Amino acid sequence: MVALLQASNPEDEFFLMTFADTPTLAHDFTQDINELQSALLLTRPKGRTCLLDAIYLAVQKMTKARYSRAALVIVSDGGDNQSRYTEKDVKSLVKEANVLVYSIGIFDREFATREELLGPQLLSDISTVTGASSFVLDSPNQLPGIMNRVARELRNQYLLGYQPGTLKHDGKWRHIKVKLSLPRGWPALRVQARTGYYAPTD
Repeated sequence: MVALLQASNPEDEFFLMTFADTPTLAHDFTQDINELQSALLLTRPKGRTCLLDAIYLAVQKMTKARYSRAALVIVSDGGDNQSRYTEKDVKSLVKEANVLVYSIGIFDREFATREELLGPQLLSDISTVTGASSFVLDSPNQLPGIMNRVARELRNQYLLGYQPGTLKHDGKWRHIKVKLSLPRGWPALRVQARTGYYAPTD
């Protein structure tokens, strides 16, 4: 996590949320990465896991951010055994929110619970719908490199817009797919983009 903070723009702001039996705002929005690093050192895993509640509250917290571009980075085993909010609640919220949700999965492959077995797909689904990347951490030594990659992705993005031929104001989910048409001889490129949007209701 420190690698992400150090690779960020000096004007960026951050907050830190931890989650065990309940989500806890460990540090409110700040531009001082030293404060965040100190808060990170005080976090300790304990209790049960309310991952979905933490994601839901963190996305809501983003509505109070200073800047319109926002990203959430989740580091978790993907397991959940304590949340009030459901997977459906969270997926519906991130579909509406203008927040990129990156996920970094740390999984126990030998002694995984049922929740942990479902964790990789849960984290991947949430990240994919927002157009962000999902990673699997095989070794703690990989974390700085992954955090640097997230920082690079956040600094290098394209903004695309389009207008549908017929716009129905029915509030329903509209699927979209972005494809690349590459010149002959170019290497294959992978597109990351939101998978859709909700149509307006008025």
